[in-house]
Amino acid sequence: MGIYNRYYIAKKLYMNYLVIIVRKGKYVSCGIDALILKQLKKNVNIEYQLQKLHINYLVLDNLDIISKYEDINNRYNKYFYLEAIRKIINKITG
Repeated sequence: MGIYNRYYIAKKLYMNYLVIIVRKGKYVSCGIDALILKQLKKNVNIEYQLQKLHINYLVLDNLDIISKYEDINNRYNKYFYLEAIRKIINKITG
């Protein structure tokens, strides 16, 4: 099963989570979730950064949940919309 299909299935079940898939020891994602991951620092633990930003996340290996973080003050929607707006502005400005 491809990465996008795994991402799509998990995203249907966990809409307010950043869905991360482990592939060859690296974290990958799709859509706007991938853009959120790109904004994080490369040399620092990604899961730690997401916890500091209060973003709910889900780490998958195939379709098995490796780790799941749930914060009371989930800010996933904030970062989702910020990245969506950034994508639109980049497309407009070229």
